[in-house]
Amino acid sequence: MAKQQHSNSVPALHRTVTLYSRGAQDIFTRYYPTTAYNLIFIGIVARLRGEHEIASTVEEEFAGWLKDAGEKLKGEKERLITALEDAGIDTAAVSYSAPREFEVRITSPQAGQFFGLIQELDEVLQIIDALWLHGEVGNDARVQLMQHWRRSIRKVAERFRHTANASRKRMNSEESRTATQEAEAQSGFAESEADTSDDEAEESETDDSDQESAPAAAQA
Repeated sequence: MAKQQHSNSVPALHRTVTLYSRGAQDIFTRYYPTTAYNLIFIGIVARLRGEHEIASTVEEEFAGWLKDAGEKLKGEKERLITALEDAGIDTAAVSYSAPREFEVRITSPQAGQFFGLIQELDEVLQIIDALWLHGEVGNDARVQLMQHWRRSIRKVAERFRHTANASRKRMNSEESRTATQEAEAQSGFAESEADTSDDEAEESETDDSDQESAPAAAQA
């Protein structure tokens, strides 16, 4: 009689969150699942394999990229809020035609921090839209700002994916592949949960994310 196999019980936080801007929606759907999985692979699976030095090094790099992007985004948000206040603009007067509600599964503290960065991006893009709708930001400036800040978050995710995949290849040599698979099974997180391929096409600078539906000023 075949032995019944059971999935490991793994912890996660579940949150229901609405993202309003197309740019933040695209970053979440395209990069969050892979980043969350890679964080588990590096943080848990690598350590179960005994690769503590690799895990610590990669985590430190990711933390640095996350901190740098977060500080820059926070500084931009403060600058834009000042521009809003000087112009007497209320962002609550702006509505979006297609806000999206996401069920977010947070499987590590770092995944929660990365998602927080996406939320911060969403808020910045909303402020840019409010300034644009009130004529404080021109069309060219709006597109450039949205490209720049979306690209900054994308860069964090892509750099981490490349680094995590390189670490995975180091651990998946012929001699250690079985041990890595056993560690993944012990962790309870299947690699099928996310696309970890390193050949993802780079996002075009003029893709549909830059042509997102324009927000509208809410009707009174």
